[in-house]
Amino acid sequence: MEFIKRCILALIMPFNYLFYKLYIFTSHLTFSGTPMSHLAVMSVLISMNIMTVYLGIYGSFPPNKVFLILILLLPYAFPKVADKIVSKYENESEDSNIIGNIVVVAYIVISIISLILVS
Repeated sequence: MEFIKRCILALIMPFNYLFYKLYIFTSHLTFSGTPMSHLAVMSVLISMNIMTVYLGIYGSFPPNKVFLILILLLPYAFPKVADKIVSKYENESEDSNIIGNIVVVAYIVISIISLILVS
């Protein structure tokens, strides 16, 4: 059971960090900390990834991608979950912050390029 818990946490942590980075980025843009703006950006990124994989495998757009995205993003819609994620990462070091920004930007660029190349 512990192995399953660690596997689930390993799958969720990148989403949590992406949520945190988008939270910080959109907070600077909008001067408000509403989780819905972060969820919108996050859902677009995840949609692009789902479409890229689906297009690569089946050659057409996925029919039920909205349902998958809602399942993946449902926990992030709760303010307590958002606060917990932000408090976990808000004290990261300057080096970690820079590396995290580079990784998130690379993820976004790779997601866009992959979707363009596959379609």
